[in-house]
Amino acid sequence: MDAQVGFIRRHRNRRGVTMLMVMMVMATLLLGGVVGVGMQLANLRSSGLSLANKRAYYCAESGLAAGRDFFRLNAAKWNEYLRTNYILTGRASNTDPGLIYIVGISDNVDEFPPAVNDPLVDRDQTVLLRAQCTDTAGHQSATVQQYLTLRPLGGGLKVKVGSVIYKTTTDFTDGGAIPNCNGCGIIGQGGAAVANTTTGNGTTQGANGGGSTSRGVSGNDGLSAIGVDLSNDQIILAAKTAYPFIWVPLSIEGYVSKLDTVNGKEMARYRTGPAYGNPSRTTVDLDGDVWVTNRANNTVTKIGLFENGRCIDRNNDGIITTSMGGGDVKDWTGEWGAGVAGAQDECILLHVALKYPGATSPVDARMVVVDADNNVYTGGLTAPGVFKIRGTDGAVLYGKDTKQGHYGGVMDRDGYIWSMHVGSGNVEKISSDLQTSTLFPIGHPGYGVALDLNGRVWTSSWTPTFSRMDPDGTHLQVFQQGEGKCCAQGITTNGNGDVFIAGSLSSNHIGHYDNDGNFIKNYIVGDGPTGVAIDAAGKVWSPSYNAMQINRINLDDDTIDVFPLGGHSYTYSDTTGYVVRNITSPQGTWSVTQYCGNTCSAWASVSWDADLPAKTQIRVRARSALTTTALKTATWQNMKNNATIPENGPRSLRGPLIEVEVRLTSLLAGVTPVLHQLAITPW
Repeated sequence: MDAQVGFIRRHRNRRGVTMLMVMMVMATLLLGGVVGVGMQLANLRSSGLSLANKRAYYCAESGLAAGRDFFRLNAAKWNEYLRTNYILTGRASNTDPGLIYIVGISDNVDEFPPAVNDPLVDRDQTVLLRAQCTDTAGHQSATVQQYLTLRPLGGGLKVKVGSVIYKTTTDFTDGGAIPNCNGCGIIGQGGAAVANTTTGNGTTQGANGGGSTSRGVSGNDGLSAIGVDLSNDQIILAAKTAYPFIWVPLSIEGYVSKLDTVNGKEMARYRTGPAYGNPSRTTVDLDGDVWVTNRANNTVTKIGLFENGRCIDRNNDGIITTSMGGGDVKDWTGEWGAGVAGAQDECILLHVALKYPGATSPVDARMVVVDADNNVYTGGLTAPGVFKIRGTDGAVLYGKDTKQGHYGGVMDRDGYIWSMHVGSGNVEKISSDLQTSTLFPIGHPGYGVALDLNGRVWTSSWTPTFSRMDPDGTHLQVFQQGEGKCCAQGITTNGNGDVFIAGSLSSNHIGHYDNDGNFIKNYIVGDGPTGVAIDAAGKVWSPSYNAMQINRINLDDDTIDVFPLGGHSYTYSDTTGYVVRNITSPQGTWSVTQYCGNTCSAWASVSWDADLPAKTQIRVRARSALTTTALKTATWQNMKNNATIPENGPRSLRGPLIEVEVRLTSLLAGVTPVLHQLAITPW
């Protein structure tokens, strides 16, 4: 298979051993990324096609192969070929005069303003080849198309756009959309979405350069990528990543606000319960959903990421009823801890009361952390109980009292919770099974807690000091805040190991330190910064409680952007999901949704080719359905590589739509699994 492109082949009869080969061909341009997805038909001979159809396909494929060779060999003349609508003709067989192919070349639409579709300014020199052939003996036709990159861009990720379309003339028209499908791979020329361009319910965004990170949520191309880099036809873990949103609790007002970290726009606002709950900590999980603790009682609420298709149509009206801005807050009726039946916003997924036999329930839920399996641990300040909640359905799996209360926390790569009790002078290390816990002195009254990529523990306090220690409690070092500043609340680290400290309700600064505790500078922000977080672009965010705004610090030029919140924000947690995806469980996901046609009724296997260094893993799961609406709530099934899926029965994947998700994980910094290829086979 050609390394520069991905393929789609499609025909009406899919019985037998027809295989769809999905190749990852995603890339990043200087002004954004381009995403493509394709399929390849593995075996025409046993596909059940008529002899004439096979002859026509054979002829068209021969023409496409000849076209690839010819136009690559003559790449220097590509502008001339485009301007003159050059046609290449030839015979597929020296002995069969009835098999003559015609190959045309045209430009793909990828130029940047002001010129559109101008080969003189085409940046990637990617063209569309179309090979056509009619078997004159059998009077059957076939058309084959392929996007071909003649001269990839140098540096960073190569530009390889594409869908190659294989289909007969009896199939539906070129570029035709999947019936009733929004967010699926398009069979035809619509199979690519451009980065930084809103498509359907989502966007796909990318940064440029050799260290680029592709991030985003699903668009109309049927692809979703978060936390992965895509280069040389392979997928690897990105160095640093997060979803492009930040979830800010407006504590006094009783809401949670979701902002776009690219432009600072408030995307939605949600209630966290049927009455005032004083929400405080907001922690993003691995799916981009957020968990919110309510300080006014003992509950935690889960809100789904609409842009990632995470919300549920509870009233079955075919529409997700949800907030679409700061002034659009849906009502919630009912009792605290009684579930989400009374929530009109269908992105409100779970509402859980913290109760378990033998564990002391808090009256002020605060700490909330997410583990590598997307389960949640939470607790309150005035009670020592910690509760483990299953992330999928909100079931309280276990609860146990530990040695102190829980003000804020974070989970490390080995599955230990690091919990802070404000003012105690100790940070508590708690095992994930809640059976063991250890108190470590930190050399000052405690307030915030964070981890760096090396696993070291950082703590802040309402004093001029902060500290760092190794995860076994040794090598404690206490540092002084720069410029004589006093008092701190939230603390976090970025991918370079730098430390950022929120100056507290009684100050107006964010402190910046290196990984050895050396002072770099203070950034002056709005009055009362409490928490601090890192976004997907490496920018630093901190809400100012008294100023009712959120601040974004651009480390490249030390500028500060200010966005009004219309409320008082107060938090010390992983509001962007940067911590869980880069420290707790370094991982990334790549998924694709595909449609195999009206004659396809089930899926037979999913297989993949990958490199797995020590302490890395690739997990693949799939779900299928008849419609895109049903697909969003279909049950996921874990896949075994190249294992046969039953055509019928409880373990089958029935329906012409399939979504396959690949999750890459690593327990070692700088080490990544590599996904080379994914194949999806229908029955």
